[in-house]
Amino acid sequence: MTSQNFLESAAKKTSAQLIDHLLDQYHARHREHLPQVAELARQVEASHAEHPEVPNGLTQLLLSMLQELDSHMQKEEMILFPMLRQGRFAQATGPIHVMQLEHREHDASLQRLQATAKNLQLPADACATWTQLYQEVDTFMRELQEHIALENEVLFAARTRDAGQEVVE
Repeated sequence: MTSQNFLESAAKKTSAQLIDHLLDQYHARHREHLPQVAELARQVEASHAEHPEVPNGLTQLLLSMLQELDSHMQKEEMILFPMLRQGRFAQATGPIHVMQLEHREHDASLQRLQATAKNLQLPADACATWTQLYQEVDTFMRELQEHIALENEVLFAARTRDAGQEVVE
């Protein structure tokens, strides 16, 4: 399924369905996957410290991204998503704006990740762990981009439009 088809399909879901999908497919996955990727980076940086193409600083960058993402996802889970599940769209516009700003920061972190990982170009003598590391970094980057697009282009966009139609009980 293309990215556009995925977003169009997601646009037909309710807020609750989208939130459940985000929690199951992205929040849980990032929390599980990113520490594993950071461990691979640690191994590569330690084993190949003298290699001229080693991605120095990758472990620290991944750990920093994990901390930023976890904080971001907690805000969504504790504040924003409950508002959206309850249909409180007008109240959610402020938190949505904050999340969108943080998404821009995540995009910048993805650019730093791409650069630190040498555009995922493996040296000719890369070991299996280094190869796996770059495959996992690529997977993480793609999944985070999908996650951000789904929130910004579907969940937040539709709910921001709905804010003007909110019924207060």
